[in-house]
Amino acid sequence: PAGASDLDYAYALFNLGNLHREQGRMTEARDCFEAALAIAREVTDRRIEGGVLVSLGLLHREQSRMDEARDHFDAALAIARAMGDRREEGIVLGSLGLLHSEQGLGEQALRDLDAALAIAREVGDRGLEGVVLANLGDLQSEQGRREVAREHLEAALAIQREVGNRRLEGIALGNLGSIHSEQGRKGVAQEHYAAALAIARELRNRRHQGFVILYL
Repeated sequence: PAGASDLDYAYALFNLGNLHREQGRMTEARDCFEAALAIAREVTDRRIEGGVLVSLGLLHREQSRMDEARDHFDAALAIARAMGDRREEGIVLGSLGLLHSEQGLGEQALRDLDAALAIAREVGDRGLEGVVLANLGDLQSEQGRREVAREHLEAALAIQREVGNRRLEGIALGNLGSIHSEQGRKGVAQEHYAAALAIARELRNRRHQGFVILYL
């Protein structure tokens, strides 16, 4: 049926957009996401509509278009709650937490991330739990709560290794390296940075390679 083939195309565009975003090709990513969103709305598939809205929100946040990011996250959150999709609700709350953190709204960011973590544990999504723990760790590090931050990042690292997410494992290693460095454990920090760089090179993630090399 035409609707089914259109939906398959929307999913393909969505996946391609996420790949472009991860590799830093933001214009191509946005084109894919907007095309996927138009199809999702045309065929009235709320699930993919919500997913694409989240990805568009992330893209706008990464390019400092905070108001547009917030609009997309709010729309995605409304869809997740209307559908009763707790996992997706947790994903959106985690994204809102990052947005609020970057806007300097630390307490709101903590509330969002704590809610996202509770949902991740409620639904048993270890991957999501690891992502939220890492983001909580980063936020607490920025707020000067280094020990709590390190605990969250170490828990996140263990989960990323458990679920086999090498990209997020590398990011957690790099962030842990920064905390160890700030606390005077330079040798431990260098070990974490070296491990993070090895993963970035393995994955050919040049953006993360550049970030880690700055600290080596």
